[in-house]
Amino acid sequence: MTRSNGTKQNGSDDSHATVLQGAVVSCYEIGCFFGALFAMLRGEKYGRKPMIIIGAFIIIIGTVISVTTFRDSWGTGQFVIGRVTTGIGNGMNTATIPVWHI
Repeated sequence: MTRSNGTKQNGSDDSHATVLQGAVVSCYEIGCFFGALFAMLRGEKYGRKPMIIIGAFIIIIGTVISVTTFRDSWGTGQFVIGRVTTGIGNGMNTATIPVWHI
């Protein structure tokens, strides 16, 4: 049921869904942070080309984890793990690729 202003009547369910959606979205940013941190600490040791290739490979692994759910009960958890993994790869590439062009 919707109210006259267009909002749903069950506000607690909506706020829970909104909080869950925000947490899932922010997990990607957490992965990006740790990926960039890893690139900062280990980038010189491994080199730019291997870091870009490793980051792209991690993005592929994270995408596969995100889109293939094994069981319905673990769908959200697996999606979060996939987003964190994809974020790590993106953070590595985001921290490495701009240095490549200098």
